[in-house]
Amino acid sequence: DRFALVEYTEFGPELLDDAGYDAALRGYADLLGLDLTALRVREVEDGVIPMTDGPFESRPSPRVVRLGTAGGATRPSTGFTFSAMLRQAGQVARALAAGRPPVPAPAYPGRHLWMDAVALRALDRGHVGGVEFFERLFDRNPPERVLRFLDGVTSPAEDLAVMRSSPLLPMTGAVLGDAAGRLRARLRR
Repeated sequence: DRFALVEYTEFGPELLDDAGYDAALRGYADLLGLDLTALRVREVEDGVIPMTDGPFESRPSPRVVRLGTAGGATRPSTGFTFSAMLRQAGQVARALAAGRPPVPAPAYPGRHLWMDAVALRALDRGHVGGVEFFERLFDRNPPERVLRFLDGVTSPAEDLAVMRSSPLLPMTGAVLGDAAGRLRARLRR
């Protein structure tokens, strides 16, 4: 009743400066009817989440195992990291306890990484807006399914339901663009 954690996230190609964050916080306070002059900010942190489907080298040497963002645990299209990072840490701990090499499994199934690549293409090319995309995701799916999807633990049937909730034409174009891009990359090899 006396403390609150406020997180603000914005998708975009440019970094948001302090004034941008302050303006967003004022807008949020206005939305909630809060008087910011009556509140005291105790701590501030900021960061940048890589929204990329590029590869992360999780094992750069035999003595290094990367976890979290550096180990590929950040969901490329959403920035969701925490659950996958916890899974990785548990896998490493169990492997060490059993005397095995501490190498975690990939953080997300390949089909999820493909869905992320398609979503990133649609967002990056402006075929779909981030607000529209995520509003539809949350409006057209039960919260439990959305959270399982963000965690990377949905079934293929749940993945289809998530895909059906996205804007059909822009996402179909992104699927075709992704397929063409993969084909071009394969032909260059």
